[in-house]
Amino acid sequence: MAGPKPRSDNVQRLLDQASAQWAQRDSIAAIANYRRVLAAQPKSFAALVNLALILAELGQRKEAEALYQRAILAEPRRPEPLYNLGEMLRQTSRLDEALVKFDAALALQPEHVKAMFGRMITLRHLRRFDEAKATCARALELEPDHLGALYQGLKMAQHRGDFADAALMHRRLAETLPETIPQTRLLMITANIAYVQLFAPWGPEIARLLSDRLGELILAQAKRNALTPPRPAPASGRRLRIGYLSPNWGNHPVGHVTRSFFQRHDRTRVEVFGYTTKDRGKDRGIFHADLAKSFDHYVDLTGLPPAQAARRIAQDRIDVLIDVDGFMDMVSPPILAHRPAPVQVFWLGHAGGLGLPFVDYLIADHRVVRDDEVKTYREAVVRVPGVYHPADLHPVDAVTPTRASEGLPEHGIVFCAFNNPQKIDAQVFAAWMRILAGVPGSVLWLTDHNKHSDPKPMLRAAASQAGVDPARLIFARHRPEKSVHLARHRCADLFLDTFVMNAATTALDALSVGLPVLTRPGARFGERMAGSFITELGCTSLLCDSTEHYVARAIELAGDPQQRQALRQTLSAALAAGRLFDSTPLARALERAFADMVDRAAKGLAPTPFDVPPN
Repeated sequence: MAGPKPRSDNVQRLLDQASAQWAQRDSIAAIANYRRVLAAQPKSFAALVNLALILAELGQRKEAEALYQRAILAEPRRPEPLYNLGEMLRQTSRLDEALVKFDAALALQPEHVKAMFGRMITLRHLRRFDEAKATCARALELEPDHLGALYQGLKMAQHRGDFADAALMHRRLAETLPETIPQTRLLMITANIAYVQLFAPWGPEIARLLSDRLGELILAQAKRNALTPPRPAPASGRRLRIGYLSPNWGNHPVGHVTRSFFQRHDRTRVEVFGYTTKDRGKDRGIFHADLAKSFDHYVDLTGLPPAQAARRIAQDRIDVLIDVDGFMDMVSPPILAHRPAPVQVFWLGHAGGLGLPFVDYLIADHRVVRDDEVKTYREAVVRVPGVYHPADLHPVDAVTPTRASEGLPEHGIVFCAFNNPQKIDAQVFAAWMRILAGVPGSVLWLTDHNKHSDPKPMLRAAASQAGVDPARLIFARHRPEKSVHLARHRCADLFLDTFVMNAATTALDALSVGLPVLTRPGARFGERMAGSFITELGCTSLLCDSTEHYVARAIELAGDPQQRQALRQTLSAALAAGRLFDSTPLARALERAFADMVDRAAKGLAPTPFDVPPN
């Protein structure tokens, strides 16, 4: 029952109390006090806006929208409720309505950078890319160090294939981060940039800077809802309980490569839990179904706050919790910060480690992390024999499409590069153009990634500037059926890998159907993944030690059909022998690794790097 209406002289005290309560995340008390304020002063702008913010965050968006509308009527010259409502509408995919609100806020305050930022993201999702880029530029004119605008500007440039703009954004971020990151309170933007740095030409000091601040922000958030520490590690003699945590148990690269992996665990040694943090909705098809049934227990944590998700995991008495996401969706680290398991591990989600204080171990192999690099990681690096990355043989359609049906020429060499456009930078594209110039009549077959932008115009312009006919860039249409997509790899002659971040799932797709992958291993974890795959398959002649070697080797293979055929035969023999695409040895290695990790924890010993011996 509502209490009596407060006197007007108590309203400010209630507002102050509500603000303090919300700062402590006591939403129930804050909501009650804001409602008491509105009972006394129905047009209180602060109460209307702040209550709407809380309700929107709690998912009560219908009432939040009504409160924002009341705030707009109460103070029609104030941009804040327009901006806040625009953000809520954008986050619920009501993009056209969101744009109207952002524009209205900017009409009142043309230099409202937050509204400009929301407008930019909305325009990008509406595929109005030129307007989005112009809005980003204007936001950076007003606030040159705006991390969100710099990040979004970089993301747009990468997805558009705008190498010059991407280089500019990389440089501006590298200059800005040392000053801005230590003070920032923006968790998600910091996480987004931590993920971007995997693709960026930055040194390790920036990665360390980002992980330092991320750890501080995540732990500060976790302290508000501290979790009782989990029980000690168990005594030996019973099955270990291992939990894999990810939002991507579905039609996603992580789901593709792990589709049958978890079935390979030895159930006499481990009990396997799968925790999902995302309802993948319409993409729940064969991948989701196969993954869900491959766990002994499949637990849906979708929508739970980190503390509640951690508490649910702790209830299962998990011995080893493995994060299979990292910075991609940034759902898992806030859960791990509550320490729901005695041993916590990062594996697979993306290349490299996380560098966060509540992650004990990183799973790698001897090729992606070399002997002299083990101690440079904050996590204790555990290297498995062979390849750290699982691979799965998927069904391949029996019908090979004709080249004509794929828009390819009937004759000539087809170089394939089905890479995420985020991985395609000026350096590798220049190498590809040199290869095309050195192989007359050849074409470069790229994926038509147009979800976030359309890279075709910029890439064609870059080809023309390099003296290559833009028509020699062929863009493959999206094929929703993976079996059909795999079958069309047979139309290609050689897969060309990227440099700054190797192809991973895309490289495995090519190798699984016998298409050779040419790669140039580099200095970082993400630049060595394809090399690890290729070495495991016994095709070391596809490893290049420099860009010059990479270009020369591609041209050499294009002109030597016998070498290409010999490589295909080597791949075919390796596949028949179960190399790389049989993940059972990896499952056994991880089980031994997890047992050693738990044994150390049970003895009170700190995590330490070690190599898992061969099976």
